[in-house]
Amino acid sequence: MKEIDIKLTEEEYKRGVEKYLSYLMALGFMPGNFTIFYGDEVGVEGLGNLANRKTYPWGKEDKSLLEFFRSIGNIRINEEFLKRADLSMLKVTRDVLMFERSKDNEKALVVVNRTDSEKDFDVPTEYQKKEAVYTLKKSRNGHLGPYGAVMIKNKYQTELTSSEISMFDKLLKETNVSIGILNVCILYVLSEKNGEIPSFNY
Repeated sequence: MKEIDIKLTEEEYKRGVEKYLSYLMALGFMPGNFTIFYGDEVGVEGLGNLANRKTYPWGKEDKSLLEFFRSIGNIRINEEFLKRADLSMLKVTRDVLMFERSKDNEKALVVVNRTDSEKDFDVPTEYQKKEAVYTLKKSRNGHLGPYGAVMIKNKYQTELTSSEISMFDKLLKETNVSIGILNVCILYVLSEKNGEIPSFNY
């Protein structure tokens, strides 16, 4: 590729960063190493070798962009399950990218708007009552701002708590429910109800 020492106008740079943040939001939740080019984190411009290999712009960094990179890095550190989580691509269109990361009892839905207009999206059933944990451009569960994005997390129990064990023990003792049926109930609670045991009346 021919070296082009591009210098964007202020408006072009601002628009480029808007698109770039949505791309970074998607990349940040993808599997593998979070790899960028030297200087990308502070807004170094240029296209092709060697224009994109300029020296670091000490004192002229885009500090807000750098802070965003740090935020993405902190998310990847704090969300431990992402290191080993599986990836499922749910939707890829000209407008929206949607994928899910999952491992054991933790899942995360990531939705990114690829356009400069607001977009609504259909939320998978298990995420409909969940709040967005990480957002970009005033996005929320079911709605994306221009070049916006959300990460919605769904964590459910894989083991019963002591109070839940006591509840099932009481159920076993005070009713004629067999242990086999009770085991099916426990499996249903964990797999179908996301670990949430509804109130009951016997």
